[in-house]
Amino acid sequence: ISVVGQRTYPFAIEVAVRQWKGVTSCAVITLRATPTLVICGDQKHYKTWTASAKTLGIPCTRHVKHIPMDKRHASKVDRNALLLQLEA
Repeated sequence: ISVVGQRTYPFAIEVAVRQWKGVTSCAVITLRATPTLVICGDQKHYKTWTASAKTLGIPCTRHVKHIPMDKRHASKVDRNALLLQLEA
């Protein structure tokens, strides 16, 4: 994905975000041409997550109850299924 005009690998951001208070899982995707941080966790931290994401150059944050995982690799996010979930 491109964050602040630079190519960035989502995994590096996701590793850092998983350390934030209240986060259980996360994914960085491009949703409608906008870098988007999708977080599953305790929603009471949403304002803090949004502010922190902006400092990383990610303008959009979304909270979900579940992030789908790839059936072949249980440790990988199924990004296509996540996009479909967010666009529904």
